[in-house]
Amino acid sequence: MQNITHSVKRLKTLKPPRQPLIYITVFLLLTLFFSLNVKSASIPTLKWSPQVVFKLPAYNTVVRFNDWAYFSSFEWNKWQASKVSFYNLLVGSGDSISQIGFASPDTNIAILSANSESVKLNLAETEKTVYIYDIDVKTVRIGGNYFTKDSYYTSFSEWQACNGDGVFQNETLTAIKATSSTTVTLGFTNPQTIWIEGEGKTKTWYFRADTAETAGILGYRLADTPSDSTITDEVSSASGPQPSSYGVRVWIVHENGALDELTDGEPAAIVTRSDESEGLQNASWNCPGYSSLVYAIMIKVYQRFTDTDWNLRATFITESEQLIKLPEATWTFHYYTKHYGAKSYLFWGGSYGSGVTITYVEPATWEVMMHKLMKGDILGFVMGPYTWLLGFTAYALVFLLPVGIVLYNRLEDATATIIALLLIGGFTGGLIGVFVPASGLQLCWILFVLGIAALLYRLIKS
Repeated sequence: MQNITHSVKRLKTLKPPRQPLIYITVFLLLTLFFSLNVKSASIPTLKWSPQVVFKLPAYNTVVRFNDWAYFSSFEWNKWQASKVSFYNLLVGSGDSISQIGFASPDTNIAILSANSESVKLNLAETEKTVYIYDIDVKTVRIGGNYFTKDSYYTSFSEWQACNGDGVFQNETLTAIKATSSTTVTLGFTNPQTIWIEGEGKTKTWYFRADTAETAGILGYRLADTPSDSTITDEVSSASGPQPSSYGVRVWIVHENGALDELTDGEPAAIVTRSDESEGLQNASWNCPGYSSLVYAIMIKVYQRFTDTDWNLRATFITESEQLIKLPEATWTFHYYTKHYGAKSYLFWGGSYGSGVTITYVEPATWEVMMHKLMKGDILGFVMGPYTWLLGFTAYALVFLLPVGIVLYNRLEDATATIIALLLIGGFTGGLIGVFVPASGLQLCWILFVLGIAALLYRLIKS
């Protein structure tokens, strides 16, 4: 018995310590997770399956391979989750590419093939507009259409205006618009670095003649439909006839009224009219991007004559909670102007077409949920996934249906039940919004949810 006890004690003393080993293992795993960077080698050393996908949740983007991919390392800006780069990438045959990066909003990109001579992409579920930076793209094939340098656009505005397939190129940018096919093949010779970006969704916000007040700021409404009425802004030069220019400054408006300017403190997207004429003038501005959810956007339009400083002529603002994100993209501003003698005019509303065409990204469902949670909108946070999937159906199923069943059992009249449901939850908030002050609505909704839960319990139990 003593020998057995002695042997057990000896085994315990010889047993290696486990805690330091666990700590070291956890440390190494965390280091790998947070770095998300496989150290590079001179040739591809990693082989990844076509089933592997890279998701960029900040931009709702997925990058995948159509074939086995070989590369030596990758980088993912882990906190922003908006960019991914591959080093010494090879998909298919040939020599690998030194570096290829992607930052493409609202895009599902499949890399069909990639080597140092060409990259073939499938741009499904996207606006099919791609920007390639810092590389000389010698040829572009869009489906069955083949483009070389002599058929590229040299004017960016003309490329934007084209309705079919088109390629624009300058010293640093190649812009591709693919309308006939989702398959785009880029041809080049031994590039070192390729950076590919895609546009998000586009919409035009019109300068309207009616007003809106958002976060305490009053301005003309900025919305995706034009107003029926029109506004004419007129200004005269004290020095006689001279050229007149218009430009804009752009701000992000926060819920508390705080402002973040996206322009550089001076008017941008400037147009000038010097002869006696009128019509729509367009000018572009490069939006630097804004990855957080946007509450509202304010645009101020300025005017100046040659011998005057910029003067504010009009303020336009969107209504609250746009809940979009803004990638780096080119915005196009539209001004309907007129120049006559010493007078300059700006028209908006109606059919004048004054406004701005923006590029935006729709946020992921979890981002909207977190936005509502940070605001204290518990109901919106809880209902987020359901309303995203079912829309009004979720509201009807979760709230109105059980209430309707209870009311019908009590009233035994379908018409009375429908009227009661409309009074409680219909129109612009129903009786809840009428009789409960704004400060108590949150508590009211919480109690309402608890009440619905109790009703559901009674229905299930019975």
